[in-house]
Order: sequence, then structure tokens, then C-alpha cells
Amino acid sequence: MISCTPISSPPKPEEGGAHGPYKVSSDTPVYLPEVQAELSTQFHNLLGEKTLQLFLSPKRGSASSSRALLGQDSVDFDTGAGKVWIDVLAIDWERQIVTVHPRLEAE
Repeated sequence: MISCTPISSPPKPEEGGAHGPYKVSSDTPVYLPEVQAELSTQFHNLLGEKTLQLFLSPKRGSASSSRALLGQDSVDFDTGAGKVWIDVLAIDWERQIVTVHPRLEAE
């Protein structure tokens, strides 16, 4: 007699892993649970040059801002929870929406 053992399905990813991406506009800041901080943005048009600036307000630590960004880029912020990286994936200059992916640098 041959016995058959059912094949188990692969394990599901654990909850609490990576999240995002997130869409942020000047009017709508977003809370990023994976880095425990609120992210907001401001769009600027100075002498015809469009830029944006990101602002991170962590639960622990001081709020800080990025340098002016012209396009897709990655910026880092030092927080009480560690170094937070914000990857700018896309920018909609017309609607003033930026798509980002946050990550907390492992220590």
C-alpha cells in the first residue's frame, strides 16, 4: 500500500513586513507605520524649475526636511528609531503627488 502525504503550500509572508508604496501630496500627509513617522511634501516652482521637498515627522526624534528634489531619488532621515530612507518612485508634477517607498535601515 502506498501512502500519500499532501503537499503543503508555501508559508505566507509574515505580517509587518514591507509596506507601500504611498502617494503623498501637499494637502495630504501620510503616516508610515513601518518607520513610525508622518511624511509630507511641498512642491515649488521657482523661476520655472520644479522641485519638491519631503518632510518627515517621526514619533521619536525631531522633524526634518530633505534637500530640494528634481526627480526620482532616495533621501535619508535620522530618527530616534534609526535611519529612514524614502525612495521617490514617481512624481506627478501636474497633480502635485509623489509616490514613495519608505524603509528603515537595519542596524
